[in-house]
Amino acid sequence: LHSGDKSHPNQRGRMLTALVIYSTIFNDNTHDLFLSGALDPTLSSMSLSSADGDSLTLASDATTVPEPATLAVLSVGCTLMIRRRS
Repeated sequence: LHSGDKSHPNQRGRMLTALVIYSTIFNDNTHDLFLSGALDPTLSSMSLSSADGDSLTLASDATTVPEPATLAVLSVGCTLMIRRRS
């Protein structure tokens, strides 16, 4: 998922990032987009294969990115637990 410098994403890394962002914003299953052919033009323009699209959409759908509100509640809860134990 990284280019030769091990710091920047390669095409697969860019696509996976875009898929996770899309699925997080729209709460949508990206593998369904792949199966419908909606990602074919994007995969083609990025020189990615159908196998790449299949594996990347499955990885994207397996990734859970919590909403900011969830992170805030978790942060407050952890802080209260730490204070209580101290």
